[in-house]
Order: sequence, then C-alpha cells, then structure tokens
Amino acid sequence: MTQPGLVYPWQGEQWQQLMSMRQANHLPHALLVAGSQGTGKNDFANLLVNSLLCEQTDPQGYACGECKNCKVKQSHAHPDYKEVTLPTGKQQIPISAIRELIEFLTLSRSYSNRRVVLIQPADKMNDNAANSLLKALEEPPAETVMILVADQPAHLPATVRSRCQLFPLPVPDQQMALAWLQQQPLQHEAQKMLSLADGKPLLALQLDTDEVLLAAYKRFATDLVAVLQQTRSVVDAARDWQKTDLDILLNWQLKWLQAALKAQLLATTDTVSAGNKFLDQIIASSHHPEVLWHLYTELLKLKAMTGYPLNRLIFLESMLLLWRDVGASV
Repeated sequence: MTQPGLVYPWQGEQWQQLMSMRQANHLPHALLVAGSQGTGKNDFANLLVNSLLCEQTDPQGYACGECKNCKVKQSHAHPDYKEVTLPTGKQQIPISAIRELIEFLTLSRSYSNRRVVLIQPADKMNDNAANSLLKALEEPPAETVMILVADQPAHLPATVRSRCQLFPLPVPDQQMALAWLQQQPLQHEAQKMLSLADGKPLLALQLDTDEVLLAAYKRFATDLVAVLQQTRSVVDAARDWQKTDLDILLNWQLKWLQAALKAQLLATTDTVSAGNKFLDQIIASSHHPEVLWHLYTELLKLKAMTGYPLNRLIFLESMLLLWRDVGASV
C-alpha cells in the first residue's frame, strides 16, 4: 500500500525528475500536469503544492508536515496559496475565478518564499477564463509557480499550453496497477475491478466501494440491449442516464468494443463482459467487424466532446442511436 504523503509507485520517476529540476533551480513558472482520470494526477499535484510551500522538505522532496508553512497549509489558510477549481454544480471554471486569481497574484507574499497556484481541472476553464489567464502566464510574478492539472490538455487553448511546460503522468502498466490494487482492502476481485476501470487503479478502487455504480454498469448494458432490440425508445433510455458521468458511460462501451475487436483480430476469446449475456454475444459474435469499428470510432468522437458544454440529453440520444444502428446491422 502506498504510504500517505507519497506519490504512487508508477509516479516515482516523474517525482524525482521534478525534484531534480527544483534543486537545479530549473522549475518552470507554469507546469501543466496531464494524465488520465483515475491514475492519481490530482494527488501528485497536491503533493507538489505541499512540497513547494514546505520550509524543510525531506531528502525525497516531500513536505515535512511539521513546519509553520505545512501547518498553515493543513488548516486551509495559507496566504500564499491559491486553488482554482470548478464551482459547485458548474461544468466550467468561469472568468470570475481567474480574475480573483489575478488579483491574488498582485499581492505581496506574506508568509513563505514562494507563491503557489493550483488550477484543477484546468481543461474546464471556459474560453474567457483561459484567455484571462494568459497575461499571468506571459508575465509571471517572481517566485510564483502555477500548476495546471488536466485530463485532456488538448482542450486548453494552444496559447495557454505553449506557455506551460507539459508534464505528462503515466497510466501504470497492468502488472503494476494490479499489484498495487491487490494491496488495498477490496470487496471485489482486483482483476475484475481493474478491467471495469480500464486499467486505472484509483478508479478501480473507487468502483470497488461504489455498489450503485457497479449496479449501473449492469443496468446500462441491459438498456443497450433494449435499444438494440428496439423494445425501448432511445429518448426514454437517454433520459435515465442524464445524471451519469458521460466519460464513465463512454469508457464502458469503448472497453467492451476494444476487447471484442482485439478478440476478432487475434482470434481469441479475451473479451470484457458488459454485464449482460445478450450484449456480450452481440459484440463478440458480430460477423461485421467494420460495424464495430465504425461504432468504436464514432464513440471516440463523442468522447472528445465531453469536455465542452453540451446538451446531455441530445448527446446521449446520439450515442444510443449508434447502438440502435448496430442492432440493425448484425
């Protein structure tokens, strides 16, 4: 099990790289930490924030947790630290949040030798907010480090990306992810959870304790079958899933199709269960791989849109219509 306050095993090399840059005084003024959801990039960024504010880090660069800066940070009252995140119930970070940040950057440092800013998820800034951030990135205040965290950095304007140093974090390989997950207290079989989470260990850990989401996984497969068989309308099915994370729904479908296409190409039986025997059979036994490839590519196109404001009902209807078309083709 990863010790509290340490990066995950698959992030060790990246942490050492940053600490070496820091020791050599080559740490950039703006760092874009990018990585897949469920792999620990937010935890990594928070550990980096704590390290940068700490007065006496340990030999590995981790915050001591005992100095005055650490204590004030733990109390959520550090005057030289600012976090910008999504407002409750909103899909985007508004320009008002960035204006507050810019005002913060004009203040003198009052407690530590460095000012630290954390923006997460940075790829959820709206266009006006991102444009407003540009000036701070172009003319950064002295002794200030801005950390932007993003699932999909390509959703940020090129002007913002070009003024940050991209720092990608890896998805752990299957063996490392499974070894870490098996050390955690689980209610379900580790390999099954990891498969459902598309190889992302923290998402797998979340799924393990989320019985509602596990039940939704099976129910979603059942609804797809009803759409395929045209025993339920696309509109009715779409309404039922409006409140579910769109990325989660798309990841489930893409994982099923990836496994089915791999099995067809390699003539294996290595598939991922959709939680519904009929749907498993439809995916695995299709004699028209081009139909599955088309479905896969169209779902990827939809996934690229989830970071933008959209009408969720229309989006879900479009997604389900793809499956209805498959039902007419297989």
